[in-house]
Amino acid sequence: NYCIEMLRYLDKAESDARKHIVYFSALKGQVLKSLKEITGKKIRSFLEMTNYKQSHAYFLINLYDLIQEYNNLMYSNASLCFFQK
Repeated sequence: NYCIEMLRYLDKAESDARKHIVYFSALKGQVLKSLKEITGKKIRSFLEMTNYKQSHAYFLINLYDLIQEYNNLMYSNASLCFFQK
């Protein structure tokens, strides 16, 4: 019984973690979008100060825009790979 309960608990924790990944990625996209609006084309030099590649930054911005249109996606269990495709 203990093992089954532990597996259920871990499955729920894993599901919650996936939801948080999409949520926090959308928040990163929001910040990056603001940075892009402030800096314009100079965003590249600011991205060099972080560990974000330009393609990933634009993906996060697009993810944020998508979630603005479809709010329920923010709490999705889908992986980021799903959104990239």
